[in-house]
Amino acid sequence: MGTTILNKISTYFANPIKKKDETPKTFSPALKQLEKDTVSFSGNKSKTLNYFASELNTIGKRVSGDFEAMCKRIFGEHFETSRVKATCSIENKLGRKILPDEKLTTQKAITLIKDLLASRGVTDGSKESINVFVNRLCEEIKKGSCKITEIRNYRGVINEAEEKIITPYFSKEHLQKIKEAHPLIKPKTKESKGKISSGYTATHILGTIKGVPFEFQIKGNCVKTVDDGTHLLHSIDLGKSYIKGKKIPEEIKEIAELYENLSPKKREIHDKYITNCYNRARIAELKGTKLILAPAPKEIPFELTIPHLIARAKEFGYT
Repeated sequence: MGTTILNKISTYFANPIKKKDETPKTFSPALKQLEKDTVSFSGNKSKTLNYFASELNTIGKRVSGDFEAMCKRIFGEHFETSRVKATCSIENKLGRKILPDEKLTTQKAITLIKDLLASRGVTDGSKESINVFVNRLCEEIKKGSCKITEIRNYRGVINEAEEKIITPYFSKEHLQKIKEAHPLIKPKTKESKGKISSGYTATHILGTIKGVPFEFQIKGNCVKTVDDGTHLLHSIDLGKSYIKGKKIPEEIKEIAELYENLSPKKREIHDKYITNCYNRARIAELKGTKLILAPAPKEIPFELTIPHLIARAKEFGYT
């Protein structure tokens, strides 16, 4: 069964079918044929998930070279990393998204893993550096290298005063330019301000390359410093067992348990502390100054402070 699937995928990649809207949901006629490879979860669920996770990882690897080359052209000197989602991470994510009695196909599975391919660019956070990135991205879109389906513009604003100071990485002009680069597709845009309790600040761009879903993350170096620490808590809060293909050790899980066991009042204090750290990071990028983290509230355990979380993330190779 696996060989048949890969032969069909190979045929698609060799002869891509141009469509008006090549979103992951309408992945390709070749993948639509894979409906017959449906597997029910009435048997061994973990074996089933591992099968599909392995298939998706192989699909990602087939275009990973083209994807990385495109990312390097777009991010230039700000390119940090690119990867194919590890089989264990795909399996873990599918397990969180699939219902117990649900049937799964390769086509459906790939629509659930929107970051099968992923890349990150870390800039100084200035508008000038984002201008360069957007111009390069639009060039790749016009060349037909990729299609953009959604742009998520996040910033952790918690009051009106901060909203005037803390601007998202992509301006309205940036978003409009990317939309205009697509002759037929108009990417969805989602701007979140003050809706993410952690204060997370970044721009995520979802799209496809040769029909395979990918995600770009763009953030500044100061925000990334904060994010290196908070990513641990966020991943475990989502129920992940792996980060970057590495199993989360018990020592890290114990830190997450501290967060989970905080009283509602202390969790509110901690979330506001994290948001303040993100906001200070973004302001430092905009002003071109050194990042000075917000002081940790006395109610918060040392293990849940940003400096400690960053140190543990580096220790376990999650940065």
